Amino acid sequence: MEVKTCRECKKLFQYVSGKRVCPVCLKKHAQWLIDVKDYIREQPTCTINKIHEDIGVPIRIIEDFIRDGSLELSAGSSISVKCTMCGSPITKGKVCDKCNASRLNDMTNAGKEMGAKRKAELEAKSKEPKNNMFTRR
Repeated sequence: MEVKTCRECKKLFQYVSGKRVCPVCLKKHAQWLIDVKDYIREQPTCTINKIHEDIGVPIRIIEDFIRDGSLELSAGSSISVKCTMCGSPITKGKVCDKCNASRLNDMTNAGKEMGAKRKAELEAKSKEPKNNMFTRR
């Protein structure tokens, strides 16, 4: 176990895993999540700023709920966060579907290139003459 500083209250606590917040702030986050969900159910057309003004949950925390999947919004919701890659509005996660597909495609192409490069290296190595010493017994 490690000792870390809480992101919210700046107190030291025994960190095990997950978010870097102390148990007290974690309980506060859980209550805020319940409050935000209830508020959105009652007022489906609200905005993040309106939630912040009415129930006092920090905007950053609401955005974190959306990004980590704790708070799922409908497609027609007026609440959104920005894609971390292109800045387009999204209602879940950190990256929009378009950027996610692009990133997946880039990783697939990079994997293919690395595989082809490795295969070429192995073929070149196998064609080299071997200078092994042979002895008779």
